Amino acid sequence: MNLPMIQSVREESSMKMAKIIALALTLLGFFGNLIIYILSRAIEVMLPFIFYKGGEKWYRWDPDFTGRSYKYFIQEYNLELLTIFFWTLVILGVIALLIPKKRLLSICNKLGISGKKPKRIK
Repeated sequence: MNLPMIQSVREESSMKMAKIIALALTLLGFFGNLIIYILSRAIEVMLPFIFYKGGEKWYRWDPDFTGRSYKYFIQEYNLELLTIFFWTLVILGVIALLIPKKRLLSICNKLGISGKKPKRIK
């Protein structure tokens, strides 16, 4: 049975499920990056001492020259891939939240996300 009302309810539940997933991705990425940022503010790392010599920019690393930096914290603890993963989640989630309804429904159908409950096997 494929009545228009049933189809409409299925589409609405698919839309809600897709929006919930998109919001969850966005929040997961945001909070992952927030945790990394908070840790970078709490833990000191070695910072480069930048100076200019003969018109060139030089970097000198000295263990006594430390501070708090998001960028150098990520480098010090090799968190580049994790940070990229979290930022990708944020971007994909926001894009999914901004996609028009019809386009999102076609994506849901292709991915197999639907509002109908799975049938029980007897």
